[in-house]
Amino acid sequence: MSPARNSGASVTHLHPEHLLDKLDDGGLSPAERRQLESHTAACSACRFELLVRGDLAVESLKHSRGRDVCLGVGADA
Repeated sequence: MSPARNSGASVTHLHPEHLLDKLDDGGLSPAERRQLESHTAACSACRFELLVRGDLAVESLKHSRGRDVCLGVGADA
């Protein structure tokens, strides 16, 4: 068995998804932001996760704006 399995380390500990979620919600404290920045500097998997989440947020915004235009929301009547 590998040392990581014996150490009791969890995926959440290795990859702080709770901080990624809080980042999405805009609720990171300065200390949490530093922790996430430090982690993502060394973790390519979490850097990729940030990129994917950013791409999804942009696509979601594009689609919601398109839907609003179709519904006449925000249009001058």
